Amino acid sequence: MVQNELRWSDQSAQFKPSHYDIILAFIIERVNRMKNQNGSCLLLKRLNQIRVLRNFSNFGIGFIFPLCLTLCFLTPNLIFSQTWSDPVIISKPASNSCSDFIIDKYKLMHCVWQIVLSPTHKQIFYSKSENLGETWTDPVPITNNPALRTDNPQIVADTSGNLYVCYEYDCILSMKICYVKLNYGDTIWSQPIEIGHGLSPRMVVDKNNRVYFFWSTGIEKYRYIEDGLLSDIFTMCSGPVTGCLLDDIAVDQQNTLHCIGTQFIENDGQGAWFTYDDNNWTPYVALSEKTFWESAISLNSIGEPSFVWRQSVSKDFTLTATYFSECKNDTIQPSVLLGQKTTYPEIALDYTDKPHVVECQQTDSNYQLVHRHRTSQGWLSQVVEENKIWYIQNNLISLDNSLFWVYNRADTIINPLTGTYYALVLFRKLELQPGLIENSMNEQLRVFPNPFSERLTIEFLEPGNDKCILS
Repeated sequence: MVQNELRWSDQSAQFKPSHYDIILAFIIERVNRMKNQNGSCLLLKRLNQIRVLRNFSNFGIGFIFPLCLTLCFLTPNLIFSQTWSDPVIISKPASNSCSDFIIDKYKLMHCVWQIVLSPTHKQIFYSKSENLGETWTDPVPITNNPALRTDNPQIVADTSGNLYVCYEYDCILSMKICYVKLNYGDTIWSQPIEIGHGLSPRMVVDKNNRVYFFWSTGIEKYRYIEDGLLSDIFTMCSGPVTGCLLDDIAVDQQNTLHCIGTQFIENDGQGAWFTYDDNNWTPYVALSEKTFWESAISLNSIGEPSFVWRQSVSKDFTLTATYFSECKNDTIQPSVLLGQKTTYPEIALDYTDKPHVVECQQTDSNYQLVHRHRTSQGWLSQVVEENKIWYIQNNLISLDNSLFWVYNRADTIINPLTGTYYALVLFRKLELQPGLIENSMNEQLRVFPNPFSERLTIEFLEPGNDKCILS
């Protein structure tokens, strides 16, 4: 706990230019100490509010100063808008799409995606970063199929650092689900291993190092690798559910799998959350009355899930929107509309358990990459990037005090061989500096006495235990 004490000897306690200068100097010093570069516009708005308060000078400094401090400290996220890094290019110029990435236990980043080589030929490529995304290795193919299509790659790392990449192969005809493996420390990927037939593969590694593979045949199927052995094929559905389509999976500290997707009862689809623990699937919990187009899940520090999804909001399915919900004390909270004309929402909780959502949003003239985060005043949105074509396949990971974002951005150039747009796989990073994450007023700041005449004490939480006195 740090106490900053500001003292004046002015017994009349009337507002004077010197008081005004001290107030502004104090706030500006606070901004500089935070060393954030993107808050100048919002800060200027706050300072203009303070200037307006000069009209109330007859109330005295005892009124004006605590009010100014409230403007500065009560909503720091409004003042200190945080800055995403410039994009780093992972892929080579080509028709890249369907990217996925992870961070392993050694804090190495691994990214996979598919490249369209011809209308009937695709390959999976891989790149890694050893410095948290600042630079990436040259992309290399890891499937080496001389023909046919490999689609929708997914990547995971087990507790030993071994990598698994699962994907669709020959998705037009045989619809095989295959995987390749790279052992930790090796440079050569294994030959493809077939595990089933279907579409939309998903993967997750639990706390016991069991590697799960999921895929859809109309009904969700799965199997796993444990102690080097591949299990039988199992079915997820139970009760009245006749089918399901899985979008995302997360694992909590008790080794429970939390899944989000769409359940189908006869011909009706509903967005749902369901869990898997000790070889048993729980009943589906409906999150929406409509089918999910895309959805994602993230867990907080005590294993409670937060959800984000996209669904149709018009009868003709031409307008879609993104919604957020969460489970608190075993109760699903009412959903919140985040945006319309959106695609590919992704969610991650930061180190304070606050949700962040990234997605693509269409406007009348272009497409935008949007970052949204929740505060006590509601959800705030920031346009990170704009493009005339499209963005696809967002991937968002929270680690320590940073967010890491991989996405695809289409170029205006058409690939003459495939008739598709060139698209890049890109990486961005956001450092959530300590002190800039919003807390409640009671946790962050206490001003007393209020009003005051000669002496004011500002008490707030800061790293360290030094006592600072400004006189």
